[in-house]
Amino acid sequence: MPRSEVLENAAEILDAVRHALEDWTGASQISRLKTAVRNFVEQGRSVTWALHHLKGDMPDDEWDEWWTKATAPLQDPISRFFYDLRNPIVKEGQRVPVHPMGHLQGTLTMDQRPPGAVRWVLTSDLRTIWVMEDGSEVPADVPTMKMDRWWTVAQLPQEFRHVPLTDHMEKHVTALERVMAAAIARFGTTE
Repeated sequence: MPRSEVLENAAEILDAVRHALEDWTGASQISRLKTAVRNFVEQGRSVTWALHHLKGDMPDDEWDEWWTKATAPLQDPISRFFYDLRNPIVKEGQRVPVHPMGHLQGTLTMDQRPPGAVRWVLTSDLRTIWVMEDGSEVPADVPTMKMDRWWTVAQLPQEFRHVPLTDHMEKHVTALERVMAAAIARFGTTE
């Protein structure tokens, strides 16, 4: 396959990754969030697979050196997370558990807790509530604090959960764009 076709194919797949990010951002249903994640991780891996068709255009040792440098942006922990997430979802058939996430700016102090409250929870519709001893719920909106809310995937490592998944997805797209730019710089344009 000519280099230009390989690059065009990889560019189209990269567009599919961008579209999956847009789908995630605009999703109004959990099923659409799950579909967006599936598409994002599957197409993200497909960018590098498509570029691998360029391997025949150079000696193996030269390819290995170039490929290691070109794909260095994908060694970032977030890009590794998305890259590694594909196999459990696509090949092993694991479901994509999405759930709400909240980041509290400020602190909840004991004097803000209603009497009888056991804990506070971020509900699936992104509301904060106190769960009472009897199982009832009381709104936990505290006007002096800010609660950022977003959707995420359960597999996201704990150290990354304080940032919305959208931000991580954007960072991964940027890494894929850098790989694509390296391929175009080495092998020509997509035109």
